Amino acid sequence: MPPLWSHLQTDDMKHERNQELGRLTDIFRIARYVCVFCEDFGCDHTGVTCVWGQRVWTLAEIVHASTVLQMSAVRVNSSCWEWDLREIEGRLFKGSMKGHAEREQRWHLQAVMEHATNAGSTSWQKTIQALVIEVIHRSDTTGYGYKGRKTYTQLGRALNGLLPRRADPRCFSETNGWADLAMLLELNQGFYNTAALAAVCPVAHDTEDLHRWLAKPIAPKPGQERLEPLITAFPVTDPSSHTSLTPEQRKGIPLTMSSKTFENSGLNTALCLVNPSVIELAPSFVRNGSMIYSKEMKPVRLTAMGISILLAAVGGLLIYFGYSTGTSGSNGSSPPDNNESPNSSDDGSSTSDNDPSSTFGINGMFISGILLIWLGACAYALVRLVLGTMCVNMEGWVCWDEPDDVGDVDKIHFSRRRSQFRTWDADHNLAPEFPLPDNMPSRNIVIFDLKHRVRVSVQIPLAAKKPSYMIPIALHGSGITCMLIADQEEDSEEDDDDDVIEDYVWAKVGMIHLPTYILAEAKAVRTLLVGGRRPKPRVEWS
Repeated sequence: MPPLWSHLQTDDMKHERNQELGRLTDIFRIARYVCVFCEDFGCDHTGVTCVWGQRVWTLAEIVHASTVLQMSAVRVNSSCWEWDLREIEGRLFKGSMKGHAEREQRWHLQAVMEHATNAGSTSWQKTIQALVIEVIHRSDTTGYGYKGRKTYTQLGRALNGLLPRRADPRCFSETNGWADLAMLLELNQGFYNTAALAAVCPVAHDTEDLHRWLAKPIAPKPGQERLEPLITAFPVTDPSSHTSLTPEQRKGIPLTMSSKTFENSGLNTALCLVNPSVIELAPSFVRNGSMIYSKEMKPVRLTAMGISILLAAVGGLLIYFGYSTGTSGSNGSSPPDNNESPNSSDDGSSTSDNDPSSTFGINGMFISGILLIWLGACAYALVRLVLGTMCVNMEGWVCWDEPDDVGDVDKIHFSRRRSQFRTWDADHNLAPEFPLPDNMPSRNIVIFDLKHRVRVSVQIPLAAKKPSYMIPIALHGSGITCMLIADQEEDSEEDDDDDVIEDYVWAKVGMIHLPTYILAEAKAVRTLLVGGRRPKPRVEWS
C-alpha cells in the first residue's frame, strides 16, 4: 500500500468516519428499510445474545426504523445454506426485542425499546438514563471502553441523535468520551436530571484524571430498579481548572463549548448539586464528658452524689465541732498577769491577735473536715472523668478506618461494643453494590450511625482521603444511595460553615447505601461542586 494512502487511511479517513458516526442516528432515521443480519444460523436478531444486537451502534440503527428486513441464515443441509429475507414492521421487531430483554432482565434495553415503540409511559428521564447506561455497557462489549489513555471514544457519537438535543459531530473528542457525555447531558438538562446517573456511578478508574464524577455505571438487579433522584444535578466546568480567568469569572461556567475544547485546553468538568443535603462524618470518636448525666448512668450518678454529699456532711460537722472547740478554748482561758505582756509568750516571743490558731482554734477535727469535703468533691469528679473517658458520644456519624492493628483506646473500647450494631448490607437488604475498578488498591472504612446503632462497610481507593460528608443522591432499592466526598486540598482546615463547604470542589471517594431515615438527619446547603482530579498516590511509612 502506498505511504500516502496509508496516511489518508489513518488520519483523514478516520476523521471522516467519526463525523459520519456522529450522524448515524439521523441517517437511519430517514431510511425506508433497515436490513439486519448476522453470521449465526437461525438467528432472528431480536435476542440479547445476537452478535448484531450487542453492538454499540445497534440502538442508533434500529430505534427509528419503520420497516426491518430480517435476514437470517438457514441451513439447507450439512454443506449448503441460504439466506431467508423477511420484511417485518419496525414496531413489531422492536417489540420482540423488548420482550427478550424483559425475560433476560435487561431492564435498560427494555426501557429503550418501550420508549421506541410507545408501548408504555416511559418518560425521557428514564429513557435517557437507560440509553446512557446501555451504550456504556455496549462500548465495553464492542471494544470502545478503556484503552490506555482513551476512554469510551465513541460514547458521544453513539448517543448523538438518540437524545432530545443533539450536538455538532465536529465537537466530539477523539480520546475522552466522558467529556462528550458531559456535553450531551448539559445540552439535555431540560429533559434529564444527571443526579440519576451520579447515583449509579462508582468511583472513577485510577487512570482517569478528568471528569472523575463519572464512571462505568453499575447494572441493575431485581428489586433495585427503582431510582428516584432526591436532588437536581447538572454538569458544569470545574472552576479550579480555569486558570486563565479570575475566580469571579470561573464560577458556574456552562458547557457551551465543545468537548474538543476541553480536550485541548485540559479543562475539567464537575457535577453541580443544587440544594443538596449533607451529613457530616466525624473523623474519630468523641468522648462523652456528660455520660454521667445520661439515663443509663443514673444509678452511678446517684451513688456518686450520695457519697459526695455524705462526705461533705461529715466534713461540715467536723469543721463545726473543730471551730466550736477552738473558740470555746480561747474564750475560757485565764486573763494574763499584770507583769506579762498580752502579746508576749513564755519564751519571750510576741504573738499577733490575728493569728488563726488563736482566733479560730483550728485543730485536727477542723483539718479533717476540710479534707473530707475535698475528697467528696474529688470522688464525684473522678467518677465523671472515668465515665467520660470510657464511653464515647453516641450521637452523629463517624467514619472509622479499620486498620489491621487497633491500638487506640477509643477503638479498642468501641470494638467491644460493635456487637450492639446491626449491619446494613446487600445480603439482608435490597441495596446496590458499588465495586471499585479491577486492580485498584483499596482500603476498608466503616460508617457508624451511633444514634441508631447501624454500621456500613465501604471500600474506597487507597489514595483517597477519608470522606468528610455524605450527600443523599437518590432513592434506590430499599434505601438511600449517598455519595461520599472529601476535600481534595491537602492543607485545608475543617470548617462547618456552609459558605466554606460550598466554595470547595469536592472529590468523590465512594458510594454508600443507607436506610431511609437518614433524610431526617441531613443538613441542607445551597450548592456543591463534585469533581476534582486524580488523587496523589498514598505514601505509607514503614
